Amino acid sequence: MKRAIPVVALAGAFCLPCLADDMSQAEIIKTLEANNLASLVPMVQKGILVLNASGTTVNKMQLQRSGFVPHEEDAALARYWYRGMPIQEVNALVASSYSTLEWNVPSFVGIAPGYSYSYSYLSIKSPGAVVEFGTDAPGWLFQQWSEDNTCQIKAEGGGTYGLGLAGTFASCTARKFPPGTRALGEVFSRWMASAEVTTKIVWVLVPRT
Repeated sequence: MKRAIPVVALAGAFCLPCLADDMSQAEIIKTLEANNLASLVPMVQKGILVLNASGTTVNKMQLQRSGFVPHEEDAALARYWYRGMPIQEVNALVASSYSTLEWNVPSFVGIAPGYSYSYSYLSIKSPGAVVEFGTDAPGWLFQQWSEDNTCQIKAEGGGTYGLGLAGTFASCTARKFPPGTRALGEVFSRWMASAEVTTKIVWVLVPRT
């Protein structure tokens, strides 16, 4: 069953003394720049990313995409997939004009249909952004990889695919992919580049300095 989660509920527990005053746009931009995320400044200036006041404290700043509604799904029904990205990966994504992700690395590079699972990878000590990947229809990605192919999904976060070199590809039937394919991220990035998969930064968490 599809479940939309109220954004405010995802801000986490907070205490009244910890709440920050409303930040001005100049303060938001300064905080992004201090965290090496100047690449996101245009999104703030255009009103695409706005302050999440309930999740912003004297120690951390949280931004959300205007109008964003997070989703929690099981993989077989999911239309939207999420990844919590560290700052370096966020900058690489923006630099590519959202046409590729960093899959050519010796790690798992997971995406999951559970927003809260992906969000949990971010913290003051591990800042970054949550990216939402939108597919054509509910269950589309699961059908591509786990019904039309043999790719084995992990149970975490509603079902997780690993797009990196140490990811899920080893469990797939390689001959069903273009010759030379080394990782699911290679396939996924082609879909991103063709806009068959849409890519949006939907949440940002960074420390305040």
